[in-house]
Amino acid sequence: MSTIHANPSVETVKGWSVEQVKNFLNSKMDEFSLNYNEIAKVEENSINGRAFLSSDLQAEEKEMGSKWCHPTKSNSRCIL
Repeated sequence: MSTIHANPSVETVKGWSVEQVKNFLNSKMDEFSLNYNEIAKVEENSINGRAFLSSDLQAEEKEMGSKWCHPTKSNSRCIL
């Protein structure tokens, strides 16, 4: 497994597995105000790096009322 970088590039995140996305979000729980149930959705929905970055996923998460954080945004803001 690769190391989780503080500010991964888009190309790096695109190559992440579901487990790597989950590990990244776990490492940023406090910073992104996430809880375990929200992070568990990554595995439940098989969200890999490419899916995590997709705009379609962001729209789906807004619709579901979940918050997801884009790991490459400089301000590390969550999508509400």
